[in-house]
Amino acid sequence: WIQSGTLPYLTKKLGADPVSFGHLQTVFAIAQLVGGPVYGRLGDLFGERTALITAFSSSVLTYLLTGVSYSLPILFLSRIPSVFLHVMQGSQMVVTALSSDKDRAAALARLGFSYGIGMVIGPTIGGLVTTNFGEYAAAFLAAAGSSFSLLLVILYVPNIPKQVQPDSNQSVLNLKKIFSLILIPKAGSLLLVKTVCGIPIGIMQSMFSLIAMEQFKLPADQNGMLLSYIGALSMFMQGRFEYKSLI
Repeated sequence: WIQSGTLPYLTKKLGADPVSFGHLQTVFAIAQLVGGPVYGRLGDLFGERTALITAFSSSVLTYLLTGVSYSLPILFLSRIPSVFLHVMQGSQMVVTALSSDKDRAAALARLGFSYGIGMVIGPTIGGLVTTNFGEYAAAFLAAAGSSFSLLLVILYVPNIPKQVQPDSNQSVLNLKKIFSLILIPKAGSLLLVKTVCGIPIGIMQSMFSLIAMEQFKLPADQNGMLLSYIGALSMFMQGRFEYKSLI
C-alpha cells in the first residue's frame, strides 16, 4: 500500500499516458490471475511457510525493480515477479493451518484487521515519502518493508508438514488439481459471482489514484491521504461484517 498510490506519479515521470498506466495495471492483473492458482498449488505441495516466503520474496523483487525503473519497459518488467505476490492468501494459509476450528474465524478476522491497518497507514506514508523524497524512494521503502516481513516469516512462522499421498501427482502445474475447486458443488457459481463483483472493484482500485492525479490534480501526499480515507472506510465495513459473522 505504500507504493500503490505513488505508481501513477512514477509512470507519468517516465512519460506514460493514462492508457499506458492502464496497460501496466492489466499486466499486473494478468500476472496475479495466472499465478494465483499455481501459488495455491505451491502451498499444497511445499507448505504454508514456503508459500508465504515465496510471496514476500516476489514482493521484494517487484518493488526493487520498480525502484530502479528508469524506463517504461523496465517498469513493465517489474510486474512479472508479482505472479507470486499473494501475501494475503499466503497469510490466510498460515492462519488457517495454525488455528483450531473453533478459533479460525476470529483468527482470520484479526488477520483482515491487520491488513486493513496497512490500507490506512500505507498510502499516507507512500504519499509523504513521494512528495519529500521522490517516487523511487516510495518503491524502495516498500521493498524494505517487504524484506523485514520476509525476515519475520523466516524467523517466526513454523514449518507445517504437508501430508501428500504417495501416488499423487507432485507437479506444481497439475491442472487437474488446480482447477478441482471448480468441480466442488456450488463453488463454480460462487467464483462467478466473485468475478463479476470483482471487476468494478478492480477498476476502481487500479485507476482511482490516476483519476485523483489527472482529474483533480492532487499531489502525491494528498492522494495518499485520500486512499487512506478509503482504506479506513473499507476496514470499518469489513470489521462490521466480520463482527456480525462471529456473533
